[in-house]
Amino acid sequence: MLKNYGDDEKVNPGVLKKTLVSRLASVIPQEEQEKIIHEVFSKPNSRYTAHLAKVNAEFSFSEEELTTKIKTYNDQSVFSEEEFEKSTKYSLELKDTSNVETVIVFSSITRKPQFDIETMISNPVTYHQRVRVLIKHDTKRVIVYTGDRDIFNNVLTVLTIALESAITPLDSNKTGITNMEKGSFSFDTVKFIDFIYNGLTSVGTLSQVNQIELESIKTSKQTQKVTVQGDMLLNDKSICRYLFIHARDLVGIKGVLRIDINDVEYSISFEIGLRNNRVKLGIKKDRYSIEELKMFFTLIEETFYENIAKPGLINRAVTSAKLDEIRAAALRED
Repeated sequence: MLKNYGDDEKVNPGVLKKTLVSRLASVIPQEEQEKIIHEVFSKPNSRYTAHLAKVNAEFSFSEEELTTKIKTYNDQSVFSEEEFEKSTKYSLELKDTSNVETVIVFSSITRKPQFDIETMISNPVTYHQRVRVLIKHDTKRVIVYTGDRDIFNNVLTVLTIALESAITPLDSNKTGITNMEKGSFSFDTVKFIDFIYNGLTSVGTLSQVNQIELESIKTSKQTQKVTVQGDMLLNDKSICRYLFIHARDLVGIKGVLRIDINDVEYSISFEIGLRNNRVKLGIKKDRYSIEELKMFFTLIEETFYENIAKPGLINRAVTSAKLDEIRAAALRED
C-alpha cells in the first residue's frame, strides 16, 4: 500500500500498529483516506437496513440537470472558517441514473479539533460517513440505506435543497381509525398491529416475534425494548398489559418471517420501526447474499408503501380480532 503512494521504505513488521497507521496517514491523500475508511467500515456486515421516504413531485430530471444541481449544492457546502470549532459539510455524488431509477451517494464529513497535549497544537480530525440513496422514478419512492435517524434526516434535508424538490419521510397514516376500533389501545399500536398481521403477512408467514419496542414514557431518543416471552407477541401477558392497560405505543418489532419464493422457503430475521413519523426496515444478513437480501427487502418495502401511508386499516376484522386477543391476554389470570 505504501508503494502506491510513493513511499518505497520497507515496512518493519515489529513496528506498532499505531506507528504504521500514522505513517500511512502521512502519505495517503485525505480524499483517498476517506475512500479506504468507507470501503473497510461501511459495508453491511450484519444487517441490510434503510429508512423509507418519498418524493412529493414528479422526478423527471435528466442526467445533465442532476449533475448541475448536485455540483451547485456541493460548491456551496463548505466547512466553517472557525478553526477551533466542530464543523460538518455535506456533499452528493451522482452514481447512476436511468429512466427507472437514480442512485446518489450522500457524504458527511465532520471536522473536529483535537488538542495534542505533547505538542500543544490543535490538529483537525475528520470523520467520514457515506450513505447510498435509491430514488425510484415512477413510484416516487426513496430508499435511504442507513439505520440512523439523524443521518436519514440530514440526507432528506440535503436532497430537498439540492434538487429543489420536497423529499419527506414515509409516514404512518393513522387517520380513519375510529375511537371504537381503537378502544383502550393507542392509535400507533392499532396501526402497527394492523400492518404486522395484514401487511407483513401478505409477504410471508410470521413465525416468531423476539422483541418489541415501546415509545418511551419520558421524552427520550431511546425506546423501551422488551424481549418477548415465547414465540409470539400475543402470548406474552406482560407485553399485552403494556399495550392494553397502559396504552403504550408499539413502535418497533423484531421477528422471523418465512417467505416462499418459487417453491423455495426462506426464513429471514427482520426489524421494523414506526416511530416519530419515520419508517425503518432491516433484514439480518445471516447466510444470504446481497442479492437475496435486496429481494427480501423489496418485498417488505413494497407492502410498506402500499399500505402504511393509507388512512384506516388494511383489514378491520382481522385487526379487531388480534386486539381482542391482546386484551384477553392482558386480563388473563395466571
